[in-house]
Amino acid sequence: MKRSSWIVALCVAALIGTMACDSDDVVDAVLPASAQAEALLESAFADVVEPVSGLIDGLGDLLSNPKAGPVTPPSVECPNTTTVCSSGTLTCDADSSGLNFDFDTCDVALDPVIVDGAVLLTPTGETSFILTLDTVSFNSGSPMSGTLEIDGAACSQDWVITTADGVGLLAAVVSCDGPPAAGSTLTITFTNGSDYWVATFTFDGTDIADVTVTRNSELVSTCEMNMETYEATCMEI
Repeated sequence: MKRSSWIVALCVAALIGTMACDSDDVVDAVLPASAQAEALLESAFADVVEPVSGLIDGLGDLLSNPKAGPVTPPSVECPNTTTVCSSGTLTCDADSSGLNFDFDTCDVALDPVIVDGAVLLTPTGETSFILTLDTVSFNSGSPMSGTLEIDGAACSQDWVITTADGVGLLAAVVSCDGPPAAGSTLTITFTNGSDYWVATFTFDGTDIADVTVTRNSELVSTCEMNMETYEATCMEI
């Protein structure tokens, strides 16, 4: 069983999370809408939520700072990145914007995954920060860009991410030690061929989220998403 990807873990060993399948694959439009919805939802979690959550977990460790008050750049120094990659490189530069990480085909030694792209970490407090992704890819998957605001004290995360192959993710999630709390929001959009899909999540604090899925503005499926296993079960309308 997977740990909840919405938990902010500030003390972890690995720097980057894992990657599963490739969202570049277009879902077969001949399949029933429910089967297409299941495939699109599970792909989005495997290709975007899972690896980005690992990135949050790893980089959050940099904010472990004993001093009181906000942590502001350039008070946070770059970590030693020389042992992170078994091949490729990861460099870090600290400036007035924060910590600028540059991944160049970095094969992460502790959790094998190849990462490319730039990530800016801007501290906003002792346990809060903003990540800005600039065409970051995992295992040569679709490059993604966007921002993530993390507040460890409030157990909140706000995601605005888009991928080059047509997946968009907008989330405002509260999760201290478990699945997203009631009132959290998540919307995932997909471009699959000529179709535009929108999945809207409803959370109640349990591991199972209800999801409504539209295709080209028409309701085509209702689903349940297991937030621990990332398995979707969808029904035709």
